[in-house]
Amino acid sequence: MGPDTLVIRILVGGIVLGALAIGLGTRLGAMGRLIADPGPAVRAMVAMFLVMPMVAIGVGVLFQLAPAGRMALLALALSPLPPLFARRSADLDASQDILVGLQLLAALVSLVAAPLWFLVVGRLVDRTLWFDVERVAFILGMTIAAPLVTGMVVNRAAPVLADAIRIPLERGASVILGGAAVVLVLDLDVKLGTVATPAMFAAVATLFGLGVAAGLVFGAPLRARQRGLGVAMMTRHPGVAITMATTSAIAARDQLFAAVLLAFVTSSAAGVVYRRLTGGKAGA
Repeated sequence: MGPDTLVIRILVGGIVLGALAIGLGTRLGAMGRLIADPGPAVRAMVAMFLVMPMVAIGVGVLFQLAPAGRMALLALALSPLPPLFARRSADLDASQDILVGLQLLAALVSLVAAPLWFLVVGRLVDRTLWFDVERVAFILGMTIAAPLVTGMVVNRAAPVLADAIRIPLERGASVILGGAAVVLVLDLDVKLGTVATPAMFAAVATLFGLGVAAGLVFGAPLRARQRGLGVAMMTRHPGVAITMATTSAIAARDQLFAAVLLAFVTSSAAGVVYRRLTGGKAGA
């Protein structure tokens, strides 16, 4: 069973569980604090879903990546934050309400931004990067929007139950996504070698270096906000990126999966380094 069957089913299961967990952990206060002071949240969304995709397209052209590499960078740039982002970002000097609120907001913006970007890029910018826009919208709706809303309804109606099952679901989502990554590595070991080119590594490094720079600009003037946005620019959901990539018309599908996985691993490692270099908690 190849990546078009087993791995995609595993990824979809992990995405649904992760989105459900986010919804279960989202209280009215999470969005209320963002609404009370919308400026930082709006700047963060502009950086993540307007600037980052533009940079991804430009970097792919600059380093003359193959279509699989260009698609991988764009799909990651348009993906939401992963399920455990809020819990693992406690060192970013932000309350859990704000982190969960940003995580939820990023998921909602991704629902709209990804289909629009794929439509514009495929028809006006680069016809080699063609995605089935309707299928992308359907996948995002069923794997992110529906479980998010379900989780929020459960949180509202039965908060004790939501608290009891949220963390196990988060961990389950991580295990499932990790299992999918292992299957991908085992199935794509040869293809990983074909996409792990100097140009691909240089493109990923440039993309996320510029992402950090955008975090500094759009997160100013607070260091904590700059650092948090920089981490968010590098930390995207690989499962969503791969699932969206399945709608593309590219023939070398396994190369595309390998490129997404390579970009995700490289950017995650860069995120760890960035956090250590910026020294844990950052002051204002």
